[in-house]
Amino acid sequence: MKGKIKNLTIALLATITLSTSLGGSIGTKKLEKPEDLPAELEQLNIKLLKPINGVSRTFAKLDQDYKNRLISVFIVMKQQYGYDMTMLEGYRSPERQNSLSSSVTQAKGFQSYHQYGLASDCAFMRNGKLMTDPRDPWTMKGYKLLGEVAKSVGLVWGGAWTLKDYGHTEFHAPKAVYAMNAMRKIGYHIPTAVAAL
Repeated sequence: MKGKIKNLTIALLATITLSTSLGGSIGTKKLEKPEDLPAELEQLNIKLLKPINGVSRTFAKLDQDYKNRLISVFIVMKQQYGYDMTMLEGYRSPERQNSLSSSVTQAKGFQSYHQYGLASDCAFMRNGKLMTDPRDPWTMKGYKLLGEVAKSVGLVWGGAWTLKDYGHTEFHAPKAVYAMNAMRKIGYHIPTAVAAL
């Protein structure tokens, strides 16, 4: 099954990357700007969740390479496995990052890939309901599939970490590594868990 996932996601990723970089299309929908996404990737629960200051739930503030990879993950999860996905938090401001407890994250502002548009926390929708509880067998199966599909397109999955973050994916783009090294040079402490990435 892993080989099948890898082949499908590589093909999708190549198509999406080529399409968006050339101003092309996926199906009949042109991706001229970040808001122009295929209909199947509509944010299903944006209206259901309360707005959070310093949080974007759209693809618009995500790094282009990461966005392309995440879109391919959303497509595979829907078309191959029947899981509708939605973004809970994509870009996250440093202030929002600093407000999170250590039981949620070890990273402070500018230490998380969220501040660079290179991470998101996602969940599943089922029968109009947001599904996030890993104790639910259907949800946990989705998280495991998310991990496999994300890895197949070069993303890191938070479910593989010691502090489990099942809905989290991130892209270790070189510019984020450079930015974190620059933050270190001016005195910001980068937690070991983040620095090792």
